Amino acid sequence: GVSQLTDKKGSVNPTQATGSKQPTQNVADSLMGGRDSITFDGTQHALIAASPCIGAMNAITIYMVVRSVVTPAANGYMLAIGNASAAQSANVQVFTTGNIRAAYVNPGSTISYWQQSAAAHDASVARPCILSYSGTLANGGATVWDGRARLGSVGAAITNASTGSTLANQIISIGANTAGTGSYAAFTFAELMICNAALTTEQMRRV
Repeated sequence: GVSQLTDKKGSVNPTQATGSKQPTQNVADSLMGGRDSITFDGTQHALIAASPCIGAMNAITIYMVVRSVVTPAANGYMLAIGNASAAQSANVQVFTTGNIRAAYVNPGSTISYWQQSAAAHDASVARPCILSYSGTLANGGATVWDGRARLGSVGAAITNASTGSTLANQIISIGANTAGTGSYAAFTFAELMICNAALTTEQMRRV
């Protein structure tokens, strides 16, 4: 299995020491243009980078190249970022409806988020899907800057939809919640970028 995802730009390297919890590497994945990819099983796979890797951020951009996003029996996390000390969090979730939702929130406040419907991102089709989300904290909540999925299809920006909750961990978790111990998601990805700035639409396209 994959025991570590190495950060190409910084030093945040999510790891997993337990073999049964390590995701699977797919060498030269033909469905990802020949690039290596990683598959999470949705039941116990998770890669985690713990404190003190996350600092206070006023904005975030998340970019993922994924395929085979499986609709879960219970809502699961493809990516979860928590910073309890700064009362901030960001996440990419897969819901039981098949919808994918990205949000950047100040826990305890009403939030805005970006959501892509299951039909729009072709969750049941084994082909690459580009998920990109850029958000900024504003007025104690989150302001959606941009959301795109497969071939530039734009997801719906939904405001005042729900309330964030305080996260107990200052952590990055891929494939599970911020504790890395539950709310798993099953998916395959080839690329992941997290930036502590809200990139413009043009900057996101250049990525």
